[in-house]
Amino acid sequence: MIDELAVLFAGKRILLLAPGKTLNSNYDNVKKHADGAVVIAVNFLAKEFNPDYIFSSNMRRFVKIQGKTEAKCIITSNMKEALQRDFVVNFASYVSKHPSIIDNSAVMLLKLLVAVGVKNVEVAGMDGYSEAFMYITTVNWIMILLEKLFNVMF
Repeated sequence: MIDELAVLFAGKRILLLAPGKTLNSNYDNVKKHADGAVVIAVNFLAKEFNPDYIFSSNMRRFVKIQGKTEAKCIITSNMKEALQRDFVVNFASYVSKHPSIIDNSAVMLLKLLVAVGVKNVEVAGMDGYSEAFMYITTVNWIMILLEKLFNVMF
């Protein structure tokens, strides 16, 4: 599966869509970025953006998606009950080592994209949350994510 995804995504610009509040507040800008990109929605249908793929590692969320999309579905191996599955990737390979984001689907997708060699990823709607699940700014969340995922310091 990984090799097949590597071929499908090679040289492509990926737009990762997460279901954060800023996705709607920046709709026009996100829609422009979707043009010409491979669009991957994380744990939601994102019908208004017509995603090419939906990534999910959460069965509770995926039951609301499966059977309602024409997008290809990339799911993780822990989702044994999933009926709609175009690609299945190993859950354990993409979990984070950091307890606060261990099974965050967007983080898992970013790790998968790195593993298949994607070089150009744009992110929208990944607003994030603090330890107390309070929303924080997108910029801060992305900086924290990059620090934890790639050991980049800002």
